[in-house]
Amino acid sequence: MIKSFIAFSVDRPIINHILMLFMLVLAIFSYQNIPKEIFPPSELDQITISGGYPGASADILDKMIVKTIEDEIKSVSEIENIDTTIQNGMFYMKADIKPGSNNQLVLGDIKDIISNTRRDIPSDMDEPTAKISQYEVPLLLLAISGDKPTRELLDIAEKLKSKLSSYKNLSGIMIRGDADDEVLIQINEKKLEAYGLPKAAVFQAIKGLSSIFPIGTIEQKGSHLYISTINGEKSVKSFENQLLTIGGKHIRLGDISSVSFALSESNEISHFNGKKNISINVNKTKEGNSIALSREIRTMLQEFAKAYPGVVFDAYTDTSIWIKN
Repeated sequence: MIKSFIAFSVDRPIINHILMLFMLVLAIFSYQNIPKEIFPPSELDQITISGGYPGASADILDKMIVKTIEDEIKSVSEIENIDTTIQNGMFYMKADIKPGSNNQLVLGDIKDIISNTRRDIPSDMDEPTAKISQYEVPLLLLAISGDKPTRELLDIAEKLKSKLSSYKNLSGIMIRGDADDEVLIQINEKKLEAYGLPKAAVFQAIKGLSSIFPIGTIEQKGSHLYISTINGEKSVKSFENQLLTIGGKHIRLGDISSVSFALSESNEISHFNGKKNISINVNKTKEGNSIALSREIRTMLQEFAKAYPGVVFDAYTDTSIWIKN
C-alpha cells in the first residue's frame, strides 16, 4: 500500500506541487485568521449591569433606579453578592452567581427585573443592560497631550473614543482624566443684603430651579455654589434669567450672582512621560485580533495627529507586542 502511494507520487510530480501549494496557502490563511491571545477568553460566574442618564448625579441615579434594581436582585436566590459603582451620569453593578447555577437562566431573571423598572425611570433614559461578564482583554492605552486647554483635549478624546467605538471588536473604551462640565454660581453677598435676602433661603431656591433636572451634585464653598452636572439650560444667559422665589419676592439669579461654566476637578489624573494628559483605555472582545486592531488604531492616531497639529497622540502598553514576540 505504501509502496503504491510512493510510486504514484513519484510518477505524478505535478500533483505533488499542487498539493504542496495548497498546504502552503492553507497555512497562510490559518495563520492570518487564528485568534492570537496571551490568555484564552472565558466567562465568569458574574453578571454585569450598566446604565446611565446624562446629567444625573450619583445620588439622583441611586434614588432613581440603582437602589430599586439592587433590592430586586437580592431576591434572586442564585445571586451571592452585589457590587455597585455609581458615578455622575452612569452606574455599574456586578452580581456574583452562586457556583453550579445556570448562568443563562439567572441572566434572564435579571433582565426581567430591569424591564419591570422601565415604568419608574424617565422616558428619555435608555433601559440598563445586563450581560454575563467575561474577562476583559486589554489591548492598549492611548495618550493625548499638548499645549492645549483641557477642554479641547477632552473634546478630541471624545471624538477619538467615538471613532474607536465604531469597531465591533473593541470594548471597554474609557477616557481617564475626564471631567464634568460645572456651573459656578458666585453669590454677591452685598446684593443679598440690599435685597434683604437670607443666604440659606437663596441657596435653597437655587436647588429648586425647575430647569435643572436632575439637579446634580451641588457643592457649597463659602458664597459659591458648584453644580457639577446639569441636564437643562446650557448657557450662562439662561441661568442668569432664572427667576427665584424667596420669601414672596421674585428675583433674577443674575441680579444677585455671577454665573460661569468651567470643568470640575477630575477624579483621575493621568500622566505620560511626566506630562499631564488625557488617556484612553482600550480593551477588545474575544473575537478581535490584537495585532490587526493595534495596527489599525495606530494608523488612526496618525490621521488624528494630522488633523490636530500641536496635539501628540501616543500608544503604549500594547499587548499585541507581547503576542508578536
